[in-house]
Amino acid sequence: MNKEQFRQFQSIFKAGDKAGKVYLLVSGSVGIFLPDNDSKEPNFYIRENEIFGEMGVIDDELRMADAR
Repeated sequence: MNKEQFRQFQSIFKAGDKAGKVYLLVSGSVGIFLPDNDSKEPNFYIRENEIFGEMGVIDDELRMADAR
């Protein structure tokens, strides 16, 4: 397991990226933006102690949303 830090509004991954990592959010929140979302508000948030990005890894598929 590797620890990564991201700045506010920094992109973690984008729709269409190869999925090679699963993330556990330790602090803060991450906005998930579905492909049809052109707004600045995410479709939903990932909160502390939640895992995200797992579906692309499990299904061996490309990312289906943006995370930032």
